[in-house]
Amino acid sequence: DLLMTADYPEKLGPKNSNNGTETTDLFLAKSDKGNQFQLFHFPEPVNSIFSEADGFIADDESFILFVSDRPGHAGEYHKKGWKWNSSFWGNTDVYVSLKEGDFWSVPVNLGKVVNTSGAERSPWLSSDGLTLFVSSNGQERSRSDLNVYAFKRTNKNNWTDWQGPIAISDANSDDDDW
Repeated sequence: DLLMTADYPEKLGPKNSNNGTETTDLFLAKSDKGNQFQLFHFPEPVNSIFSEADGFIADDESFILFVSDRPGHAGEYHKKGWKWNSSFWGNTDVYVSLKEGDFWSVPVNLGKVVNTSGAERSPWLSSDGLTLFVSSNGQERSRSDLNVYAFKRTNKNNWTDWQGPIAISDANSDDDDW
């Protein structure tokens, strides 16, 4: 399976816009035994009319982590694609949506320890589910480039109680780091 960020025609946001309002949605390409792929578009509430990107889905598909510039994020709204904070990342936050039967739950913002008024990107969760890695340009006010940070939790079922940030110095440079 391949989790993708794309602006295919099925996306929920504005389409074919030339004024900087393009959005992206999350899609899952599943392969069958013949190496053919079928594209699945995550429905609402995972995707919205805003941008969703950088998905990380559990091996058992029980949850999906992603970033979005939807309302309810930390800080003021700054759309992905519009220059702000010396970048075009906008103000994206990390969210989680849980699989409940055949449906996805309303996404939960991971909170202000993980999310900032800047951009959070590319969430990745360790195999034990206790360490989250995120690229951010908002954890250090003096920076506008993305750096990698770790966040720890003690309860795999609590998505909003994180400790951190812990800078991953070996992974960070003066440029955007993922």
